[in-house]
Amino acid sequence: MNWQLPDITITLATLAIVFWIFLRVGRQLEVKEVFFRLWVLAWLLSIIHYVGQFTEVSYNSNWGGFVDELFLGISGIVFVLAAESIRGRSPRSLAPYCWAVGIVLCIWAFVDAKQLAPAITDRASYAWALAALFALAGLSHWAHNRKKFSIGGSILAYNFFFWSGCFVFITLTAGSQFTAQYDNYIYQFSNLPKPIAAIGMLIYMLEAERINVHQQRDFAESLIENAPDGIFILDVEHILIKVNKRFAAMCGQPAEEIIGKPLSAFVSLGDESSGERTASGDANTLSAHYQSRMEVTGRDAIDVLVTSKPIVNNGRVMGAMGIVKDITQRLQLEQHLRQSEKMASIGLMVSGVAHELNNPLTSVIGFTELSLRDPSLGEILGRRLRIVLSEARRTRSIVQKLLSAVRHQKSERVPVKINRLITDTIALRESDFRLNNIEIETQLDPDLPPVMADASDIQQVLINLMQNAFDALCENAAGGALLIRTSREKRRIIIEMSDDGPGAVEPARVFDPFYTTKEVGKGTGLGLSICYQVVKSHGGEISMENLAKGTRFTVKLPIAAVVPVEAAAAKQPMAAPALRGRILIVDDEPMIAAFCESVLAAAGFEVQTSLNGADALEKMASQRFDAIVTDYKMPGKVSGADLYNWVQRNLPGQQNQVMFMTGDSVNPNTHDFLMACGSPVIYKPFDGDELVAKVQTLISGAVGTGTAGMPAAETSAELHSAIQG
Repeated sequence: MNWQLPDITITLATLAIVFWIFLRVGRQLEVKEVFFRLWVLAWLLSIIHYVGQFTEVSYNSNWGGFVDELFLGISGIVFVLAAESIRGRSPRSLAPYCWAVGIVLCIWAFVDAKQLAPAITDRASYAWALAALFALAGLSHWAHNRKKFSIGGSILAYNFFFWSGCFVFITLTAGSQFTAQYDNYIYQFSNLPKPIAAIGMLIYMLEAERINVHQQRDFAESLIENAPDGIFILDVEHILIKVNKRFAAMCGQPAEEIIGKPLSAFVSLGDESSGERTASGDANTLSAHYQSRMEVTGRDAIDVLVTSKPIVNNGRVMGAMGIVKDITQRLQLEQHLRQSEKMASIGLMVSGVAHELNNPLTSVIGFTELSLRDPSLGEILGRRLRIVLSEARRTRSIVQKLLSAVRHQKSERVPVKINRLITDTIALRESDFRLNNIEIETQLDPDLPPVMADASDIQQVLINLMQNAFDALCENAAGGALLIRTSREKRRIIIEMSDDGPGAVEPARVFDPFYTTKEVGKGTGLGLSICYQVVKSHGGEISMENLAKGTRFTVKLPIAAVVPVEAAAAKQPMAAPALRGRILIVDDEPMIAAFCESVLAAAGFEVQTSLNGADALEKMASQRFDAIVTDYKMPGKVSGADLYNWVQRNLPGQQNQVMFMTGDSVNPNTHDFLMACGSPVIYKPFDGDELVAKVQTLISGAVGTGTAGMPAAETSAELHSAIQG
């Protein structure tokens, strides 16, 4: 047995080296798989097994033999667990079986090492149990390798079968002359599976790591290739060495034709001095973030945002990776937002201008009407005044149309007369068309039924279509002609706008959002898109076609449901009887107050006027009025809204006798208050007949509800509080 100690020592040193290698590999590769940890544990148990064997041989200790046999058996159990873990089974689920087998092996090894029952252990050798365990480990690796082949798995499967065969051979030849003669060779041969198993395990780990690296590489390449933004990789000379599908699509060329060309061939690098491009570090860092444009032959240029960062390996710049993001739509949205904000500002300006115009227009229209009623008026002067009245009313119509175009109001579908809407819209733009030598011709069917629509939305469609024709015709300095035609087709109204301009470049795209052929700053590409959305929301259709000369837009809208004549007649309110009463007029414009007083007094009413809210409150506190007609906006501490609130607090229920005058219908605060209180409103500028009719209706309603004759306030304390604000 003298040969055993050196062999055991060498094997023990070999296993220690294997154990150390596995620890280093696991730490270096950051292996976290359960089967690898079980392998490390198995090699540690194998070292203990050989320590026991060394003790047994050196000191002839049966305890050493017990440790030798027990830990060899436990290492076999751990090898089986590792193989099953590779197959996907949890070691926890196999723990009860392992404990049972371990207890049996412990008893079996103890009995065999202590020679407590030699008759039994000679027939049932402990080596048979070891052969079964290692065969089971080989069978598990073989089953897994059939589903997922690997070289390392094959080595492990057949090596464990070989290891099991060694135990069978040793058992079958025990005590024979062959064993006695070649004992040292058999021992060496039985240790051969251990280094083979270590090699197989390392090969299996390298294969698994290679597969993992390939999967990660494929995943990364898939992410890059299918990214929504263009991605490119440059070398240090700014030459493209890799691009994804999105970048190739942006460039309009196959990736194979792009690779090898400089980035500047596709993306403008901009002008650093103008601030379009900002880079960090020196030129070799290849780090930049700038906005640029990509010009592609046969396609519209796109705005892009380019971001690149250097690729550094061991402190050396190898190239750069960049992202190209298409920001064309974002910039168009920003431009549209700026345009919307500009239009909102223009709307507020129009509102203010209209309010300032409405007050003097009310006086002009009112006093001109009163003058025309004077029987002593001469024919020449009367003709001149009628011209003044006509132009004043024309001015009022223009102001009202401007206000309707910018008014903030809830969309409401009502029966709309298309011909009237077209006429009103033409009145807004005919001056521009005339000044640019563009003739507007109309062919309107006089028998058209109404359509159920939002008048302001449909007017916006008409304005956008007219503006599109205007822009097209202005390209020709000689002007042109616009024909607007209406007709009926079964249950739909047809509106056609035809011009003799240059025609559309791409008729199929005219309704696409942000599509425009105009120069930068002259169009957002949203006008016709909005027309399409509005018409579709009304259940209609809109189309466009090129003519031999010019274009034609066709809008089809469904006809409104017919209201029976009898029902419509039944809903008409009965004419208000002629009434008399005391009226209080409140307006900070003396001319308007004087006009209202003259008109209402001539109609038979008793009228008083106040030029500010404080004076009106004092009169309301001391006198009785059948109706109050007040301006909504007035300078000072008491506005028309304050007057209304005072009546609501001090004379409950009699706020229905308050009517507002206003020339500021666009202001959202004014609109919201008037809608909330529900009081009648007369919009400036108005004429005398309209005012008398409104006041008669107001008093008639008060009589019907039993609130006519507004009593004076009992005390002046609340009045003083209201005036002081």
